[in-house]
Amino acid sequence: MASKRDHGLLGDGSDDGVFMIKSKSPSKSAFQNKLASTKRSRASMPTERMLLTAIRTLKPTVIIGVAAVGGTFTPEVLQTMAKINKRPIIFALSNPTSKAECSAEEAYRHTAGRALFACGSPYDPVKLDGKTFVPRQGNNSYIFPGIGLGAIASGTRLVTDEMFMAAAHTLAQLVSEADLDQGSLYPALPRIREVSARIAAAVRSTSSPVSRPVIRVSPIARAWAIRR
Repeated sequence: MASKRDHGLLGDGSDDGVFMIKSKSPSKSAFQNKLASTKRSRASMPTERMLLTAIRTLKPTVIIGVAAVGGTFTPEVLQTMAKINKRPIIFALSNPTSKAECSAEEAYRHTAGRALFACGSPYDPVKLDGKTFVPRQGNNSYIFPGIGLGAIASGTRLVTDEMFMAAAHTLAQLVSEADLDQGSLYPALPRIREVSARIAAAVRSTSSPVSRPVIRVSPIARAWAIRR
């Protein structure tokens, strides 16, 4: 939402582009206004059917699973996402794998290899139609070390929303075309030191004079942190 606001993409607040469905009962959230034109009652509709109906109606570019209900992203859900998106983005973030909304193999197979996939639990590479797809885990190790390093380097006393946004944008910019071509939403973990350094630089440039510093960090300590 912060990113959409910064780019002037938010409307009057009635439709922010993010819609939620509860795992245990249908959520009376904003997306129901979008579904109001149909006559069937949602009160008795199973969650998985409501999800599919919502996808067909709202045509989202991304679906995110965090409810720890295994198998929520059914083949039909994934196929529908592939019908409405050239590169459907699938976040199956629940863990362990028994609670995952779908596996990496399912995500790639049911989208004809077009999914950009991230998972909460690690999966091995998937071979499909002669091509290898590499799922990558949505792990906080991509963000937190860089934010911590940037905070130390800047001597800031506050870690702000703007710093997290700068970290997110920097991480996104570090995803290469080769990553996307193999269905990956994150850089490879062997690049984590580079990723952390780039994020730290972005966080450092984002910190304002107002937030610096109550506790001063010596140049020696700062240089040591950056070398580490």
